[in-house]
Amino acid sequence: IVLVVEVVVVAVVVVVVVAVVVVVVVVVGGGGGGVAVDIVVVVVVVVVVVESTLAIIYGAVHTQFVFSS
Repeated sequence: IVLVVEVVVVAVVVVVVVAVVVVVVVVVGGGGGGVAVDIVVVVVVVVVVVESTLAIIYGAVHTQFVFSS
């Protein structure tokens, strides 16, 4: 059950990240920035969001495991 929850959460996170990336690209791209700038910004945003989100998810999951056991 926990694995299923993790998969669902990861899927949701991926969708959210993609949405954020699209918004960032549109906003930054609309500002007249170069393609290279857009790419750098997107990569940074994705890395930060994914890393922090995964840390939170795994922290919560491990905490639940500890409490349940």
